[in-house]
Amino acid sequence: MRTQDNKQKGFTLLEVVIVMGIIMAMTAAVIPSITTSMELYRLNASAQEIVSQLQSARLRAVRGNVMCAFLMSASGRQFGIDMDGDGNISSSTDVLLPLKTNISFVDLSTPPVASAVTLSNGTKTGIGFTPRGTLTAVASSGLPDYNPANLAAAGYAIYLTNTQDDFVAVSVSPMGRVRTWLAASPNGATWK
Repeated sequence: MRTQDNKQKGFTLLEVVIVMGIIMAMTAAVIPSITTSMELYRLNASAQEIVSQLQSARLRAVRGNVMCAFLMSASGRQFGIDMDGDGNISSSTDVLLPLKTNISFVDLSTPPVASAVTLSNGTKTGIGFTPRGTLTAVASSGLPDYNPANLAAAGYAIYLTNTQDDFVAVSVSPMGRVRTWLAASPNGATWK
């Protein structure tokens, strides 16, 4: 006598379609937040790389008892340390890093530190460090400017933005202290 124990087990086509629909709906809901998180991560990573290079330039100046400059190329979306002291950053002799994908330098009118001078202007700007680790201005040539009258009294600020209109600022005090700020409001009107 035959029994009906040899029934096949599995899912029906309707069950598979319902599960796939649920998975697709959940994926569609999660992808925008992942994209936003990645953009914010890239922005913060670029800011931390700038902080690292600023601190390295300051340390190099103090350790070597020399002037050292951190330079930026806003148009080239690059920054780094002028290791050979020629007033330029090039990939052959200097430390040269690019900004992360979809990150760019930007000019904002509300600095995190009152009266800080924005460094994002122009094709090449920078900050010089003295052998004592304090700031000195950098001339348009990219070389340190020893005239104290040209030094920003409140320090400098570098602004970064991403495609989501998030903003980060890196400030450098006249004594060489480097700090990162996050925009607490749109367009960087207030900072935290």
